Amino acid sequence: MAKNKGGRKSKYETHVEPRLFEVECWVRKGLIDEQIANILGVAYSTFREYVKKFPALSAALKKGKDVVDYEVENALLKRAMGYQ
Repeated sequence: MAKNKGGRKSKYETHVEPRLFEVECWVRKGLIDEQIANILGVAYSTFREYVKKFPALSAALKKGKDVVDYEVENALLKRAMGYQ
């Protein structure tokens, strides 16, 4: 991935990339991006840049949100059809 000029690994590589599965799980649990950035130890603005720059992070967020959206959709449909 993207390395700094000095050869050191970026915070994405050290703080975010190893925890992509956890990111997906946190999204499913309802955490928002600011909370996830805080847990990962990166600034929210940096986190947003990582989302734009790294497709794997973007995909993890999307996958987690898709699951939640599906569950909400299902619950609303059941409620509309009279289930309690």
